[in-house]
Order: sequence, then structure tokens, then C-alpha cells
Amino acid sequence: MNNLVYDCVVVGTGISAEPVLHHLSKTNLKVLVIDGSEIKNDYCERKESNKEITRLTPKQIFKSLNIYNNTIPIKSTRYSQISCSKFTYIYTSVSGGLSNFWGGGLHEWPDDELTKTTTLPLDKVKESYKDLKNRLICKSRDHFFNSSPFAMPYINDKKVSTRFITKVTEFFFNPHGLSTHPNRRLPFDQHLIWNSKSTILNYINTSKNLIYKSNITVESIRNTSNENTLYCTTPQGDVQIHSKNIFLCCGTINSTLLAFSALQKPHANLELRHTNAAICPVLSLKKSQLYSNNNIDLPDISWSYYPSKNQEPSAAGYLIASNFLLKRFKSRFYRILSPKITVLFTQFFSSLTFLTIYKKDTNSNTHLKITRKSSHNESHSDFLLEISSKPKIQKIMASMLLDMLSLGKWIKNRSILLIPLARLVRIGADVHYTSTMPDSSLKYSEISTNSYGEIQNLVNIYACDPSRLAYLSCLPHSFTSMAIINASMPHIIDKIQKNL
Repeated sequence: MNNLVYDCVVVGTGISAEPVLHHLSKTNLKVLVIDGSEIKNDYCERKESNKEITRLTPKQIFKSLNIYNNTIPIKSTRYSQISCSKFTYIYTSVSGGLSNFWGGGLHEWPDDELTKTTTLPLDKVKESYKDLKNRLICKSRDHFFNSSPFAMPYINDKKVSTRFITKVTEFFFNPHGLSTHPNRRLPFDQHLIWNSKSTILNYINTSKNLIYKSNITVESIRNTSNENTLYCTTPQGDVQIHSKNIFLCCGTINSTLLAFSALQKPHANLELRHTNAAICPVLSLKKSQLYSNNNIDLPDISWSYYPSKNQEPSAAGYLIASNFLLKRFKSRFYRILSPKITVLFTQFFSSLTFLTIYKKDTNSNTHLKITRKSSHNESHSDFLLEISSKPKIQKIMASMLLDMLSLGKWIKNRSILLIPLARLVRIGADVHYTSTMPDSSLKYSEISTNSYGEIQNLVNIYACDPSRLAYLSCLPHSFTSMAIINASMPHIIDKIQKNL
């Protein structure tokens, strides 16, 4: 690898790499795909203990999910450390990153939000939404599985207020998970959503120009007008990789660090956008849920709330059945409780569901500060990443409460929203991290990109993940980020081929 010069290097194998590899696999360019882990490995091992609680997801039981919220720096790679102040940072070292845990829900953003996010033509982004749906398994959950009785009134009700938009939740379904369900059921039906094994690996196996290298961590980049050098660590030692073009698809925090290293800055202070989140239990007044093997631990309904006509949504979220809680209850207490008590608890859980609420981070004031601490030699420097938030908790809670009261009116004839039991998710634990390298035409930042994701003052290095979004909606962002990257790729490839 030290002597070869690749046309392109793609760093990362998560959901953001899909549109990049889709387009590059159709060219004759020599492409190296770098993975910090091994794409064939399983990632669903359970933790032995479950002490860390984020108040958002039962997925925290997975061994490969790391949760950090301390001001004492810890190592994130061999040459970088990270610390968090009033911010819960969730990360993983598995191939595909967090997309394997959360990259399921599909949401197309409204036009007014897209224009705040990218300067690409809207018709190109909308066309990309369609392209992605055509080439991936993008279906609503009721295409494969029954909706819960709890959800059906919301789905069928034609009199829902125009302020509330509801639909059956759509996902990137994993083809292998679908073909082996229910025999291969894993905790929380994790096998059903996006999995890099079934998507990214397929491009690598079927294309002639993609070369895959596992267990390589890119520590820093040196950028010149002729080529880029990636300084990497492996279990066998340090290596250098040379490439004319680099696509950063390794997540907002990691991609921003690599861009910072290439810019040779001593420090940078960047805004880090994320959504604020809450979860609230809902008690059904009418139908109970009849649990069976066809009930899955994925949200039944996606909803969004528009305070007034022709405005962007102020809140969005999901409605998810309590099946996952019932399974945990049975696995822990089934042997020690009498059959009658077990039936009572089952009936209670069958009347319970959960509402998740996502809002823009207007009141959290979160920043990512990166500092170059020292240089060992030309190839390696030490970096410190500090994520700090100064949340206005009272304003966040007041805003959430107003939305819950509005939602309570929406569901009042069917259910009771148990607002006193609602819990605010710790800042950052929503995992929707974005906007550290936004489009410079839309927003100022010390590190920014152009319309196509090329990083300003760096030649042929492209941000191809949510770090390039100039705006973050309360609607989940993964699908929109992919669509923007997909819309950018024809122009980027055109430029690369002209410069060969």
C-alpha cells in the first residue's frame, strides 16, 4: 500500500458510503475502501452489565456501542483523545458505524428545509431520494410485518389534524435479515435494518475496481495539489496510503478530525448540531396489542408536527410498541413469578407504547473544539477533541412540554399521554450529529465545504456524510444526507475523470 497511488480512497463503510461506492463502482477508477474494523464481523454481542443509561434506546445493551460523557479525555484512536462536557457521546468501532444500529428510518425533508441544508438543485436531491429507494430495499414496515392494533387507528384515521402528519414507518430493510426472520431473531430485531454486510460488502464483492482493506485507522491526512497521503495505523504497524481523491464517509466527528488534520490548523471551534430528544409512555384506552412472532421491535408510526400551515415541522418522532420491554421482563422474571402475575404484566405491557420526540437543538449550544497538541514527526500529530454543551434545560423542557400537550390533544380519544413519566434524553444521546463542515454558501464555519462536499482549501477531499449538512431538521437526517451525497457524485466523478 505504501507505494501504490489510488485514484480514490473511501474512508468508512457506513450508510454514507453507499452512494459513493454505488457511483464509483461503475467507473474504471482504482478505488480503495478503508475500514477501521472487519465488515464480516458480527456486532450484536450483549454487554455483561448495563450500567450506562441514555434514556433513549434499549440498544445500549450491545457490547460494541460505547457511551462517554466525561471531561477526562479518553483515547478515540492511537493519536487522538476525546472529552465531553454536558454531552453524551455514543460511538462504535464496528464496521458501518452507528448506521448499523440507527440507520433504519427514511424521511424526505420538505423543500424549505432542503434549501437551508444544501445549494444543490432541489430536483437533483428529490431524484436521488427516488434512486435510493429503487436500488435499496426501502419499504414501510407493514409491507413485511403486521402493524400493532395500537397503531392501526392512527394509520386509518382520515380526520387527523393537518398539523400532524402520520405514516407507517419506512426503513432500509436488510435483505439477509428478512430472509432469515424469525429464525435468526436478534435482540430488538436489529438484524432487520441497515447492515453494511448486505449493502457495502455487495459492492465490494461484485465490482472489479473496488479494493477492500480492513482494520485500518486513518489518523491524519496531508494534502497537496498532486496527491493526498493518508497516515494510518494497523495492528501490524503504521502505513501510508497515497490517493488523488479522498471521500470521508466515517461519521461527523471522525471526518471533521481528518479534514482538520489536512488543513494543518492549530485549532478549530465548530458548531455541532444534533436534535434534542424525549421519550414518553402512552397508555391505550381501547385496543391492547396481541404479541406474536410477527410483532417486531421497530417503530410502527412516524409522525411530524407542524405548528402552522406552510411552516417546517417543529417536532417529529416515532410511536413504538412495548414489545421490547415485555421480552426483557419475561427473560428476567419469567421463572420467579407465578403464571397469574405474568399474565397481568403481559396485559399491562400490551396497553403500553412509547412516543419518541425529536426537536432541533436551538437551546443546547453545542460545539466541537479540535486542538493539535503536538507532533511526533511529519506523519503523526496528537489531537484533542472536546465536545461541550451549554444546554438551556428549562427552555428545552418547556418546548418539549408544549409539544407533548399538543400531542396529547391529538391522541386524547385513543390514549393517555403519561407526561409526568416523560424523560428528556441526555444531550447528544440522540446520535444525530451533523453540520461541522457545512456548505459555505449557507453557513459560516472554520471548516466548510462547497455545494458538492469538497472541503474548502483542500484539493480533492470530499465530506460525504452528515458533517456537510448546513441545517438539521427534527426529521431524521440519514436518508437526506445520502440523497445529497448521491446528487453530488456525478459531478465529482466528472471532475476526477477530466483530471486524470
